[in-house]
Amino acid sequence: MQVLPITLELNTLQELLIAPQKDPFQPHFRLISGIEEVVQVLRTKPAGQPVEITLALPAGTSITPETEAQFYKTVAHYCSAQMKQNRMELAIKRSGAWRGFRVGLLILGASLGIASVISNTTFLADWLKNFLTNAVSLFGTVALWSPTD
Repeated sequence: MQVLPITLELNTLQELLIAPQKDPFQPHFRLISGIEEVVQVLRTKPAGQPVEITLALPAGTSITPETEAQFYKTVAHYCSAQMKQNRMELAIKRSGAWRGFRVGLLILGASLGIASVISNTTFLADWLKNFLTNAVSLFGTVALWSPTD
């Protein structure tokens, strides 16, 4: 598989992890942090594709071995924290979905019970029984589909 090259032109090394102030007069103006820009590019590409990220810094920026080691440690820490946050957001969405499904299932059961009672009545005209039975059943189906919408 072909390696996807991503080049980020940064004004400072900190711009990789921290969203810069929105200053269009900067030579390499950006609205989001560099790592968020990388994530946005990766979301448009197939999962598992190898990536090579190049950071272009202004001339005269010195990178010592200590700075490089700290940078790798910081990026790993950032990724770990972001993955933890993503897992928490996913758990919250799952919890809400299951809660909505249970409520929708209760409403569907109740509406099917009501539809059954309506269809077995003898004092309503046939056309009205069919209409009400279908309307109540449809309501229950929609509630199961998405009870909060």
